[in-house]
Amino acid sequence: MGYDFPKDERGELGMSARILRSLALVLGLMALPARAESLKLVANYWEPFTGAPLDHWGAATDLVSSALAREGYGTTIHIEPWTRALDDVYKGRFDALVAVWRTEERAAHLLFSAPYFTNHLVLLARRDRHFKFASLNDLNGLIVGIGRGYDYSDAFMKADNFTKEPATTAEQNLKKLSSGRIDLAVEDACIARYVMRQSAEGFDLERDIEIISPPLYDLPLHFGIANTVPGATDILDAFNRGLSSMKQDGSYDALLARHSVNDC
Repeated sequence: MGYDFPKDERGELGMSARILRSLALVLGLMALPARAESLKLVANYWEPFTGAPLDHWGAATDLVSSALAREGYGTTIHIEPWTRALDDVYKGRFDALVAVWRTEERAAHLLFSAPYFTNHLVLLARRDRHFKFASLNDLNGLIVGIGRGYDYSDAFMKADNFTKEPATTAEQNLKKLSSGRIDLAVEDACIARYVMRQSAEGFDLERDIEIISPPLYDLPLHFGIANTVPGATDILDAFNRGLSSMKQDGSYDALLARHSVNDC
């Protein structure tokens, strides 16, 4: 049922009626949900979770974008090395990081979502080394390959009984491990398996490289937004709602399976 605006003797709407109609239109538009602005997200080369060559820029990027889209947020994605990505969010060039581990230093700049994945960080060793691991003391005098700019844990980063040698990608660390330039490497187990399957270097998990058990650390993975972004808390709340709904309707598990990270 509508309202019949009064017309003048020519059958046209009078001035008052036109004002009323315009006001009704404005009020109607105000009643519609506001369209959220597109968020500028950045991620690093961290396959299969994030990366430019991957479907939907990787499992983590796909998940984060999907959860935000459910709450009306559009996203644009940029991929670059990790240290630059972190710095660019701190400096306001991007709004948020697709995938980040929480540390006290980062908490001064970022707000973190509920965790949406857990990274199982493991030590990798050449099989012919027959390495056994129980504590950081077992790393005495060794050279351990790590990710450049990554923070694993305070205890690990502060330990001085072994040498930490950074690399930009997991494949670089695996090459150095295979050639004997480093003794061990630290990597997410899922990433290590992915890189060894995809690499042209011919790494063989069964023949050459061993994933040491137990894991070094289990680290929750978060979506992290700069605390200077207007409405950052509301955006995080929206992401958490989207993530929860994805878990409830099964699309979360389906997405991880589509990217082959459901059994990492």
